[in-house]
Amino acid sequence: MIIVYTVWIALAAAMVTLLLLCKDSYEQYKKSKATFLRLQNDLEGNLMVNPQKHSSLER
Repeated sequence: MIIVYTVWIALAAAMVTLLLLCKDSYEQYKKSKATFLRLQNDLEGNLMVNPQKHSSLER
C-alpha cells in the first residue's frame, strides 16, 4: 500500500512541475510575441512615414 501512495505522490509532483514549466514557457511566449508585434508595427509605421528611405525593401 505504501508503494501505491508513493506512486501517487510522484505523479502529483510531476504534474505540478509540468504545469509550472508550461506556465513559465507561456509567459515567455507572450512576452516574445508582444515584442515582435511592437517591432513589426514600428517597422510598418516607419515604412509609411518614410517610404523613400526604404525603397530597397520594395525591390
